[in-house]
Amino acid sequence: LDFLSLRNLASNELFFITLINLTNIELIFMKLIRGRMKRYLALDIGDVRIGVARSDLMGIIATPLETINRKKVKSVKRIAELCKENNTTSIVVGIPKSLDGEEKRQAEKVREYIEKLKKEIENLEIIEIDERFSTVIADNILKDLNKNGAIEKRKVVDKVAASIILQTYLDMKK
Repeated sequence: LDFLSLRNLASNELFFITLINLTNIELIFMKLIRGRMKRYLALDIGDVRIGVARSDLMGIIATPLETINRKKVKSVKRIAELCKENNTTSIVVGIPKSLDGEEKRQAEKVREYIEKLKKEIENLEIIEIDERFSTVIADNILKDLNKNGAIEKRKVVDKVAASIILQTYLDMKK
């Protein structure tokens, strides 16, 4: 072997060793991230409808998922299904408060509903946050997007409000 061949062989071996080490580092990094990856669901609980949103696996972005009509669907069962489908037991729930920060009857109803969820879903982690203005903000967003029809808006306003609740929580966690 001449000097040039030796140098090429050495650089190729170095390349493969580097590639193997980078692959191992990448695997280790992915395992670390996977341990920290967590998807959240969020609920905007009303008497008639429940807006549902979910986060990405990194817990950075909230997106509207669906609106559950409580009069047509067994909502606790549907939320349990959504937890299973999204591989999570962490739910952020908006607690309605008045402008002065006091909790009224609707907050009690939400907490009663949370208790039903806890009975249905094992190891459920409930994270409560103030939801003041989430529906108002969602309404304004939908107005800006020209969702003016009352029926059309009703179909999406709750899940948009849930995504605002979830995004608020995700931003607070940073």
